[in-house]
Amino acid sequence: MKAKILRTDAELFIIEQYLDELAAVADVVTTQSTDEDALALEATDAEIILTCYTAITEKVIEAAKNLKGIVKYGVGTDAIDIEAATQRGVMVINCPDYGSDTVADHAFALLIALARRIPVLDRVMQENAWAWPAAEYLGVDLSGKTIGLVGFGRIGRCIARRAEGFSMTRLATDPYVDFAIFEEYGVQTAGLDEMLERSDFVSIHCVLTPETTGLIGEAELKRMKDTAFLIDVSRGAIIDEGALIRALDENAIAGAAFDVFADEPLALGFPLLGRDNVILTPHLAWYTKEAFERVERDTLDGVRDVLSGNRPKNLKNVEVLGFLIAFFISLVLPWNPTEAREIDHAHQYKACMALAKKSPEEAFETALTWRDLGGGDAAEHCVAAALIGLGQYTDAARRMETLAGKVKQNSSVKAGLLAHAAQAWLLADQAARAEAVLMAALKLTPEDSALFVDRAQARAALKDFKGALEDLNHAIAREDRRADAYVFRAATYRFLDKPELALADVERALALAPTHAEGLLERGILRRLRQDNDGARQDWLRVLRLAPKSRAADASRRNLEKMDVKPDEPQR
Repeated sequence: MKAKILRTDAELFIIEQYLDELAAVADVVTTQSTDEDALALEATDAEIILTCYTAITEKVIEAAKNLKGIVKYGVGTDAIDIEAATQRGVMVINCPDYGSDTVADHAFALLIALARRIPVLDRVMQENAWAWPAAEYLGVDLSGKTIGLVGFGRIGRCIARRAEGFSMTRLATDPYVDFAIFEEYGVQTAGLDEMLERSDFVSIHCVLTPETTGLIGEAELKRMKDTAFLIDVSRGAIIDEGALIRALDENAIAGAAFDVFADEPLALGFPLLGRDNVILTPHLAWYTKEAFERVERDTLDGVRDVLSGNRPKNLKNVEVLGFLIAFFISLVLPWNPTEAREIDHAHQYKACMALAKKSPEEAFETALTWRDLGGGDAAEHCVAAALIGLGQYTDAARRMETLAGKVKQNSSVKAGLLAHAAQAWLLADQAARAEAVLMAALKLTPEDSALFVDRAQARAALKDFKGALEDLNHAIAREDRRADAYVFRAATYRFLDKPELALADVERALALAPTHAEGLLERGILRRLRQDNDGARQDWLRVLRLAPKSRAADASRRNLEKMDVKPDEPQR
């Protein structure tokens, strides 16, 4: 039976040119609906949801019992409940590389159009065939002006290169980018307030998160020069539209240009329409022939990876990998053919591995029974996972190494099993063995950033903090939004007596994943070292609420006991 792919946003014709190719391996169903209840119903038997703008909520994800992956046609994933997907072991894949230069071109085109009053001049020419110099047509040069970039990721860096060609001074603010990157591009760093005060053009390039929603509000707009322009090609909700309208009405800034809006599509009567100093485009900064072909190709690759069991190149929730290794084993390791027809191994595997986290005793018994019924090596892996929860780390590690030896072709699965074994060896205080196993895994998948994070833990346990730091730097360079990598690097910096760097990293981690238990534990430790006892207490109590059965919770309880705080004490 073919897998089902549910395709939303029918009006966009997502991967239309590849539908025949997909039809050979999957049933592609296109929905016209954006209603949550209707989507949940249609997603019930979907293995992949292919989406762009439609909200993929926790309810939709929970309803899709067979769901393996959500593939975003584009970059931003703010419409997808990534936390819910991760909890269900569902991969979220996007396409971040297809349009960085394309979107930067559009943003810079808007900037030039604002500076030189091009839309006004064009309209006058279209209406009157000519225009003589007048104050309302007077533009400004770019050379010598200052551009401020809010966010210095892929697109922000592309803008910086373009601005350099126009002899502009370049400022940027981004707390999640290492200083070396700013130096590499010759860009000055500044806090948001300073950047707003100094810039002649402010261009928004950060992602939309709870932290950045409404980032540019009334106070920030008042800091801008009254001759400055604001450009946004990222997400509309980053700017408080009401505050922006008031700033334009009061001539507090010179003008603005937007390709994105808090609510799309716009309605007639939208208050930014019809203004000479405002340029609006309909969320099409990405839309060129070349970029369209690239995003189609990247989207197709993401779908193929999910269907084939390979690790997707652009996986947003990398923490799901450990869970998925177990799921994909069901497709790789040998089974009893007769029993395989009677038992849905994939679903049994998924349920058993989830149970191992919640109730290892029950999972152990379930896995043994399943193995006796013909579950084979997949059931054996569930046994090993349950043994970790039961504290039988050495036995679990040996079982997983044995399982890895049986995988002959799929290097990603073999590497994942070795990584799982290494984690068990670490828990057994066998860091040297863990490092050796991870070295073998890295030979199979040398670009897997998760393996570098795991090896960093092994090296740190061996007191090789320099080696751990090298591995973590490599992992973050590959995937700069890995919360776990920032947490472990923070701990490494702490051991190297670099508390300021440690605190900066743990704050980055918590900005990416506010409920990251290990991140909250680490920040509590750093706060305690800074004599911020109240802050430490709050972080550790929060760990207990969020993940009461985790190892981070165990450490938090011990720390609270040292402070003479009862674990059930309310947060102050």
